[in-house]
Amino acid sequence: MIDPALSIIFSTSILVFFRLLKPAPGATLQVITINYIVASLLGLASSDYSSEEFISQWPPWSAIAIILGFLFIGTFFLFALSSRQSGVALTAVASRMSVLIPVLGGLIIFGETGGVTRWIGLAIVFPALYYSIYNKERSDKLAINQSLLPIALLIGTGMNDLLMNYATRTYAPVDLPFMLSIIFGIAFVIGSSILTFKMLKSQLTFNLSLIPAGILLGLINYASTFFLLRSMNKFDATVLFPVVNASIVLLAAITDISFFKHRPSSRQFAGLVLAIISIVLITSG
Repeated sequence: MIDPALSIIFSTSILVFFRLLKPAPGATLQVITINYIVASLLGLASSDYSSEEFISQWPPWSAIAIILGFLFIGTFFLFALSSRQSGVALTAVASRMSVLIPVLGGLIIFGETGGVTRWIGLAIVFPALYYSIYNKERSDKLAINQSLLPIALLIGTGMNDLLMNYATRTYAPVDLPFMLSIIFGIAFVIGSSILTFKMLKSQLTFNLSLIPAGILLGLINYASTFFLLRSMNKFDATVLFPVVNASIVLLAAITDISFFKHRPSSRQFAGLVLAIISIVLITSG
């Protein structure tokens, strides 16, 4: 159980990292961009393929990889913003309940069949999300952002998972570490292009002191994926994903309460419990 435990810890650490990252001008963009080149190089090093093979003969999933590159970096920005404004626990709930989208995609696109437990889990998603983001004490712009960011994150993460699922099914067999390294590399190119544009426009200055933070995030980001992929080779998916997803939400909630002194309301706590139940039912059904 070491690999699943490490995947859970590193996945939660990403949320904590963004929560602790100081919101200096351009800091998030620079750290995320550096993160992707680190994760890309690590993925390439652990793959059976090489960048030369990719250049000489583009794989059939290249177009999807480009789309995913945009989605990955956009979703990571949402992770950063949501962790900072909505809290680690709510961000974890939104990112893990995004399983709703690939599951529905599997039912519609691939003709998968869902058991009763899966349908119950899908039905619970909506009240779980509502109660998780419910905050009757706040009605200002910040409260609206705190509600919309997790929803946007759920959609973005869900689309990532749906397209990854589509690519691995349609173009099987796929070397996942190699595919992820290419997607990370594309996200790096996108981030670098935005950075370069902003620097040429004198909208920001590259901060060398952020390089260690970007490298650290890249190591954490890749480790969470690496240990999840290793776990998939050792455990049945119907056991692995309910445990991993529910544990990430639970660990994130404990971290939010213990270290960031977040005190969820009774409705938000109910939403958290419903979210864990929903995730377990969907991924095990």
